[in-house]
Amino acid sequence: MASSRLQAGCLALALALWPSSALAAEGAEAKAKALFDVGGRAYDNGEFDVALQAFEQAHAIYPKDSLLFSMAQAHRRLFAETKDARSRDEALRLFREYLGKVKTGPRRVEANKLVGELEATVAGTSANPSERKKKTRLFVAS
Repeated sequence: MASSRLQAGCLALALALWPSSALAAEGAEAKAKALFDVGGRAYDNGEFDVALQAFEQAHAIYPKDSLLFSMAQAHRRLFAETKDARSRDEALRLFREYLGKVKTGPRRVEANKLVGELEATVAGTSANPSERKKKTRLFVAS
């Protein structure tokens, strides 16, 4: 009997808390979306460090796999600007995490391509042939 009262009490408590937790989740999603929008505008303006902070805050509030891609892109662009290997390494980590979680979709193709390009910078080569430095050759004929 005491067990059934305890179960009924737990059920009543869960039902009482359910609407507030559902509203909290909706609020978190709305906050994350607003942060993502701020990050997107910053990214479009070339403010990749600001974009990264907004994307990271959005992910902390409402962790969506698509935010991993956005954070990776911001790190990649920071690496392109600063040549700081930490940004490249973090971009690689985030792209790989994204690829591990998202099994389908057009961004997978892009993420795989960008991983290849970033990995090539680790080896000191460019994945894009037009970006490779041409060696100077001297031809002597007599």
